[in-house]
Amino acid sequence: MKLRVGTFNIRNGYDVHYDYDIIAQDIIDLGIDVCGFQEVDLFTDRNGKRDTMKLLGEKTGYDYYFNKSVCLAGGDYGTGVLSRFPIVSYKRVELSTVGIEDCVDKEIRAMGILHLDANREDIVFINTHLTYIRGAMQTNQFADVAAEFASHKRVILTGDFNTPYFDDFKVIKNCKLANNENNVYNSYDHRSPIDNIVVPDSAEIIKTGLLTTEPDHSDHRLLWADIEI
Repeated sequence: MKLRVGTFNIRNGYDVHYDYDIIAQDIIDLGIDVCGFQEVDLFTDRNGKRDTMKLLGEKTGYDYYFNKSVCLAGGDYGTGVLSRFPIVSYKRVELSTVGIEDCVDKEIRAMGILHLDANREDIVFINTHLTYIRGAMQTNQFADVAAEFASHKRVILTGDFNTPYFDDFKVIKNCKLANNENNVYNSYDHRSPIDNIVVPDSAEIIKTGLLTTEPDHSDHRLLWADIEI
């Protein structure tokens, strides 16, 4: 089946002044079927005690999921998924925290692993946000993600992987990257694979693109890919 997938680090909504209708409209305008979000707030003081994913779901008419990482600013903070297809099940899996005691990044990173009913076909959708600190913890988190990806046949992985290096993705075997060395996107402040969509070798990446607006709706830009899986 063919579908359009997105990944978007929304910086908690700061750049759109917490008007989540703007971000929802991006999804609608691009015709995204399922999107992984990073840096999502839930009932924080800074976003006016709003439920980000619920608001996005209401505006688009999509199913939604929030995956908590930490308590922050009077509420919760983490990642989320917006899906045109029903979310049948989901689970939260924490990533490696080896070395976190000596690391300035104390956020507990996690994967959201969802089963989607995509026109009666089961699609596994994984969304994550890795630590920004280079070292053993990030290496182990990549390994955690790679192991989960390898355990599914029809799987899509999205995330902010917090790396400027394509080599870090080599731990994920038998896959294709939407943001790759031959087709690099400037989704953040440099051309890198930091924001990415990963699919198995058996899938086809038909077309890719980047959301550009003036002004930008986040410090990241939404990366999208048309895939056949």
